[in-house]
Order: sequence, then structure tokens, then C-alpha cells
Amino acid sequence: MVPLERAILNTLVWFDLWHQPLTAFECWYFLWNEDGLVADSIPSEVSSALISLENKKLVKINRNFWQLADSPSYTEERLARARWSIDKRQRAERVAKLIMKLPFVRLVALANTNASEGAKRDSDIDLLIIVKAGRIFLSRLLITTLVQLLGWRRHGVKVANRIQCLGTKFYTP
Repeated sequence: MVPLERAILNTLVWFDLWHQPLTAFECWYFLWNEDGLVADSIPSEVSSALISLENKKLVKINRNFWQLADSPSYTEERLARARWSIDKRQRAERVAKLIMKLPFVRLVALANTNASEGAKRDSDIDLLIIVKAGRIFLSRLLITTLVQLLGWRRHGVKVANRIQCLGTKFYTP
């Protein structure tokens, strides 16, 4: 097996752990070798190597998504998660625009599975918020109040599509 094929298999194994089949472009984009370094290749080489691996029955393709041959098909799950992530991203954009208007807030970003289109239907929306140094507690109070008043705060059994940004804060020095 050539090094490129081994690097592709390493990449597919990693993403298979998260039930995430990849497109040929994503295989190239996330490609890494056994040393943990990004493998040096071009997309057409990766596509050819994927076809070679398919002929060897090591990988399979389903609706333009590549994954290990012996894994169950996660394609439908990935497509469903992408659809669910669209709604979550739109809600996150609305709340981020409001949070950015609060004093001391420097950045609001989508985090965790929402950022990678891997959110489940019942998952919450995770935000990373950076605030001015020395203003973390005041900012937390203002953000919590805003999200609570809008009815978007995650609490109790109300988790799906709710905002979870209040557990951890990062601030600028």
C-alpha cells in the first residue's frame, strides 16, 4: 500500500470514530499521515487513491461520501445532521447579533458539533464568547439575562435548539 493510501485510511478511520463519512475533497483537506502531519498531495491524487482503495475493497462510497468498507453507512445520518445544523446555525446567528451589541463582548462564535455540521436533532447550541479582560462576570450576567429573557437559555429538560454559552468564557488580556 502506498503512503497516500495509508494516509487516506488513517483519515477515514479517524472520522469513522465520529460517524462522519467524507467527500473526496474533505479526504484531501483533512488528510494526515502516521506522524500526525498533513500529508502532501493534490485533490486528483486523493481521488485516484480512493478509487484504488475501493477496488481493494477497503473503502466504499455512498452518495459521494467515502468511508471504511466494513463500517455501517453513516451517509443518511450525516445528511440529516447537516439539515438540523442549518436551523441551529440560523438561531445562533440571531442570538450572536444580539449578544455582540452588549458591552464588553468582543467575539461570538459557533462551537463544537454545531460548527462542523455534526449536531443532532436534540442537541443544544454551543457558543464561544470572548469578552474584555476584567469584565467576565458582568458580561456573563448580561448575556445570561438576555438569553433568559428571549427564552433561548438551556435549562432542565429544555435542551434542543437552546443556547449553551454560559458554562465557559474566554476573555482577551
